[in-house]
Amino acid sequence: MDCDEYDAPTLVLGGGPADDVQSDGLLDLLGDGSTSASSSATPGPPPCNPPVPPPSSSAALAAPTGGVPSLPPSAPYKRAATQTLEMDLGEEPLLGGPLLEADEQAAVLVSTNPSTAADVVLGQGSVTVGRDEACNAVLTDPRVSGEQFQVLRRPTAGEDGPPWTYELEDRSRNGTLINKKLLKAAKKELRDQDLIEVLPAAKVGPAAAITFLFHGPPTAEASGGPPAAKRSRMTGESSQGDALLDADQLFEGALCVICQEVLHHATSVQPCLHSFCSSCLGIWLRRPGGLPKCPVCRNQVAGVARNHTLAGLIEGLLKAHPSRRRSDATLSDLDGNDPLKTAGYDLAKLRGGPGGLAAAAGLAAVAAGFAGSSPSDSENPESSGEEEEEDAGLGRPCFHCVGPAWRTLGAAAEASASSVFAATQLAKASLANNAFEQGVLQEWLRDRNLSLAVELSRSVADPNPEGVQAVRVRLATPGAAPPADDTAMPAGAWAELAVCRACAEGVLRALVYSLRERISEAELPARAQGRSNCWYGPGCRTQSHRPEHAARLNHVCQQTRFS
Repeated sequence: MDCDEYDAPTLVLGGGPADDVQSDGLLDLLGDGSTSASSSATPGPPPCNPPVPPPSSSAALAAPTGGVPSLPPSAPYKRAATQTLEMDLGEEPLLGGPLLEADEQAAVLVSTNPSTAADVVLGQGSVTVGRDEACNAVLTDPRVSGEQFQVLRRPTAGEDGPPWTYELEDRSRNGTLINKKLLKAAKKELRDQDLIEVLPAAKVGPAAAITFLFHGPPTAEASGGPPAAKRSRMTGESSQGDALLDADQLFEGALCVICQEVLHHATSVQPCLHSFCSSCLGIWLRRPGGLPKCPVCRNQVAGVARNHTLAGLIEGLLKAHPSRRRSDATLSDLDGNDPLKTAGYDLAKLRGGPGGLAAAAGLAAVAAGFAGSSPSDSENPESSGEEEEEDAGLGRPCFHCVGPAWRTLGAAAEASASSVFAATQLAKASLANNAFEQGVLQEWLRDRNLSLAVELSRSVADPNPEGVQAVRVRLATPGAAPPADDTAMPAGAWAELAVCRACAEGVLRALVYSLRERISEAELPARAQGRSNCWYGPGCRTQSHRPEHAARLNHVCQQTRFS
């Protein structure tokens, strides 16, 4: 650019001659170059010829254009005063970045070890965390997977509560721990204060650990917005969130104590009003014996009836939490095996077998409070004999712990496998929660049109036939340490042994394990043949939560390491 083209006036803030003002010494260091230093401190023309200094008097303004006026050498200069400029940027974000309010509404993964990982703000619809540089949050530890996990954010449907819900999807090779539970190739909805461990401190040490605490988004009330609901008028202090029960606590009161599942067709017994699934209660009350008793309180049952109020509440809970609802196949199986529904919820029809009519005749006396002088005690010798036999069994001591006996082992075996759910739970407990071995046993029974109840009845009648491995039973004594050796069992049949509940469960689990153990290699399904034995045998702690480990190795074997 030509210097003649740049004729804009140059403005020096605070620069000008000041009479009777002492110099502060800063410009004195420049000597005669103070003029050029002052002008160069402000925007001016390109450096070609020395810039024209600002005029100091009217005489300078009248100077010829061809000459370059100069200031008197003795004129002191005053340094420009420092000025603070206040700029109002309004509410527009700088450089297109997010507003602070938007970040306040987002959840955060707070790192518990800042030396290995920084906090991760979940302000996007999808945030990935891993070692790959393409991830939103990069972890540099080589033990972390390229893409460890992804957090998905979704808006909530209602107006109450947090504005977002967050779901963690594991994408790693070894999985991610959430609240000490392994999540691998699966998704889990995050809740406030959930602990997410990529490298747990228990394995790599506190210094190298990579863990996060999930801090959920604030509710509308906590973030300054309108409250989700009015505060309780009763206390005047607690918020609605404090008054609401957790879903798990709500479902705890809606479980059937027989099958430990959410009540299906809730049915209550009278007069105690304990509630159960209609199918479970019908199977329980149909057992032979004297007057039926409640499974919870052991009081004699006078009648049964559907609890429609409780059923309606449970249906509302299931609509709000559909994941808790049992499958259609399971519900269809329960409805098809419901003796109470078939009998029209009439105990007289339900117990119409031998002695059943007499026992039903005594129900009226139970309801009126005269259970001690029921007609069945004097008018029906057959029913009276059955009831005395049951009472005699309850009065005998347990064959092992010498505590009060519950019933005979044969009756306990029948009750423990009386339904599909009960048989499944017994097999699960007997095989150390190994789903693979449980499936092998069920497939073997199904191929031969057998049931676990039938096989248990055969086992208690003849537990140790010739030519097969003997059943190994280990029963603990109340208050004593777990036994190190097998319990000595009586010779012959075990069906008439008087047992308490704890000892009955121990013997039945040993019988189920022995049933699976006695299946030959050739009779096993193809997927279970040719497997190596696990070193730890049935004591392996990995078989219950690592399906690939349970399928690869056989755990129905003797322990060979640390035995």
